[in-house]
Amino acid sequence: MTNLKQLPFTIDLSQVDVLLRLNEANNRIGKLKGILNILPNPKIILSLINIGESKNSSAIENIIATYEDIFKEEARKNPIDK
Repeated sequence: MTNLKQLPFTIDLSQVDVLLRLNEANNRIGKLKGILNILPNPKIILSLINIGESKNSSAIENIIATYEDIFKEEARKNPIDK
């Protein structure tokens, strides 16, 4: 069996590079939120981000899909009523 460290780890987060990156990510999310607030329909941008994340996540599981495949399936599930 492997030798695992006991939780909680004793790490000084102020010394870890991850904390600095987390702060940068938080700042960028704040900027994105500010930009989204001035758009007339921010849900369009957010849905594209979600679709991209889903596509990348599926690729990790060896499920390959193109953006075209994804948009066709979304259009099939949610047709636009005229």
